[in-house]
Amino acid sequence: MTGQICCLVSEPSVQRALVESLTERLTDRSVTAVSSPAQLHSRLEAAPIDGVVVGHDESDLDAVAVLERLRDRHPAVPVVVFPRDGSEALASAVLGAGGTDYVRRVDGYETLAARLERAVDDTDVHADPDCCAVLDSLDDAVIISEPSSCTATDINERVCEFVGCHFQDARRCTLDTPDAASGDRTVQSIVDRTLEDGAQQVEWQCQTTDGDEFWAELTFERVLRDGAPNVVAICRDISTYKRRRHRLRRFQRALEQAGHSIYIMAPDGTIQYVNSAFEANTGYSADEAVGATPQLLTSGVHGPAFYRDLWDTIHAGDVWNDQIVTRRKNGTEYTANQTIAPITDEDGDIVNFVAVNADISDQKRREAQFRQLHHAVREWIEATTREDVATRTIAHLEELLEHELTAVFLHDPASAQLRPAAVSAAADELFETHPRFDEDEGIAWRVFETGSEAMYDDVRRAADAYNPETPIRSEIVLPLGDHGVLFVASQTVAAFDETDHTVLRIVASSLEATFDRICREQTLEQQRDRFEKFAHVVSHDLRNPLTVAIGELERARETTNDEAFDHVVQAHERIANIIDDLLLLAREGRAIDDRQPVSLADVASNAWDTVDAAGVSLELACDRRVLADPGRLQQLFENLFRNSVEHGLVRPDSHTRQDAVKCDSTHSRPPADDTALTIRVGLTDDGFYVADTGVGIPDAERERILETGYTTADDGTGLGLSIVQTIVDSHGWSLEITDSEAGGARFEIRSDVVD
Repeated sequence: MTGQICCLVSEPSVQRALVESLTERLTDRSVTAVSSPAQLHSRLEAAPIDGVVVGHDESDLDAVAVLERLRDRHPAVPVVVFPRDGSEALASAVLGAGGTDYVRRVDGYETLAARLERAVDDTDVHADPDCCAVLDSLDDAVIISEPSSCTATDINERVCEFVGCHFQDARRCTLDTPDAASGDRTVQSIVDRTLEDGAQQVEWQCQTTDGDEFWAELTFERVLRDGAPNVVAICRDISTYKRRRHRLRRFQRALEQAGHSIYIMAPDGTIQYVNSAFEANTGYSADEAVGATPQLLTSGVHGPAFYRDLWDTIHAGDVWNDQIVTRRKNGTEYTANQTIAPITDEDGDIVNFVAVNADISDQKRREAQFRQLHHAVREWIEATTREDVATRTIAHLEELLEHELTAVFLHDPASAQLRPAAVSAAADELFETHPRFDEDEGIAWRVFETGSEAMYDDVRRAADAYNPETPIRSEIVLPLGDHGVLFVASQTVAAFDETDHTVLRIVASSLEATFDRICREQTLEQQRDRFEKFAHVVSHDLRNPLTVAIGELERARETTNDEAFDHVVQAHERIANIIDDLLLLAREGRAIDDRQPVSLADVASNAWDTVDAAGVSLELACDRRVLADPGRLQQLFENLFRNSVEHGLVRPDSHTRQDAVKCDSTHSRPPADDTALTIRVGLTDDGFYVADTGVGIPDAERERILETGYTTADDGTGLGLSIVQTIVDSHGWSLEITDSEAGGARFEIRSDVVD
């Protein structure tokens, strides 16, 4: 480099340092200094100057004003501006005023010397050598374009780095390409708007010569150059910023879409952000929560040690996780699994805490319900009847659920109905009477018959609702196998959640299993009773006539007495009768699998034909059919008829047989004498009866006459009425003993009526 370098700096100390530094680094050049613009102009007029350095201090020296005046007389001399405090605005102004380069004082004298040397030696590679160094001093890519064609008139080296090409190739580019990020707008339209309205700024997806894409932020500014308007495009690579912003947006969307309550805190605990789930779960809006602390949610359940451990853990940089009870804005409490994790910067310093609260109130409630259910089932085990279990179930359901309208309906085989066995107090208050569901009637029967549960958010909309005007809105009906159904209801629409549904399914399953157990135990008890009856008859009733027979046989051998042989025959006949009744009792105790409609009148008439009933008449007023096993029903009538014949006559020595049988009549053929007995088979509302005009049954003996072996006749087996009770039980019917209108015995049987 040859020639002279002149420095215009207002501060003497900087002036001296500048001359010394440049002289040291530019050893073959003469470096001088002036203190005012006038002195600089005088030097330029006096002798050629190869390069000028102009300082800038807003209070003492305006480099832009010096440049504007200098370019009028010396447009080609390289000028490097060397400000004390640099800025992008100053660099743009220097460029617009014709400056060659721009070096901040903080960049140092070494950088200034290098830029000054390049400005003097390499002006041939730039269209405008006066501005080359200014452009290259900027960190952003800069393109100066001619507005009419968008042709680049000058660029800096950052453009080469951006697009990946050599400097000369980059200078031949234009900016007139479609803006993918700005719709149909082109660079030309943006340039035109810059000339008209001033600075414009857009985000642009650019492409290198290798095809790699990157995002840039372009700022377009209007500048005057040699008196003509030009447009400067400053291009900043924002790919990293875009990626970060994209990740941040994705992260924010994830936070907003998360089902858990999330909030972010500053290191001092101040809440800086909450997601929508936080607002929904706590009742506090973002405006109310941001700026507050988590103390906003304190429930008072946990003591100071709990929170001290929490803050000590996260301030130490560790993750804290535990269950916490918090309080909503409305005062209600809920339990959450809370995780709080620290967020650190590049240096490892904590800058934020993020807290995630997973509401587990339903889980805690379900755990409590299951514990209560466990205790309830243990109590059910102690119950001995289905009705007792039903009553306990209703009491337990009031504790398990928030819904108080509950009922257990059990199936009654005799009436073929579902009848209420236990009803909650709230349901009793709501309804004056409770329905009984007949076959194919209402939702209850459908659930019972199909074994499929029914759940309604609004039962009034159900097509088969028992009462469309019911005050009940939500309803769950669950089957209990062959036993009945379980009702749970609410006067609120959509009152049941999945937890309620799950608990009720377990309740129904446990309840059905308990009912099955009770029925099995009752069956076993009945079998045990029959076995004990058998044992009693075998050990006592059979032993007595057998002992008599053995004794009389020995006497007959000794005396050859015919009367003794008669006694032996009678004892053997009694043993045979007892054996027959035992076999009948065993057969009648079997469960009935197949019943059919049978006529009471026909079966009773057939039974009458088998009874030896001298002096007894039968009246049939029983034009009805019932569901029964015809053979067992006939055996029931035979035993009741024989019981009346054996125990109902006033004078047992009357043996005149009266064979008259008259159906649907209250009169029979006149009896043989005034000691005769009349037996009547009639109807009740829900079954039939067998009554006689005999002496009746004393109140004290009514509870005993059904016991196995009980008889008042010398030659009776004591099994006849026990067989009757067994047949009634095997049909699922019920038996009641009362007085007839004539004062005799009356046996009322509730049965399955057909018509």
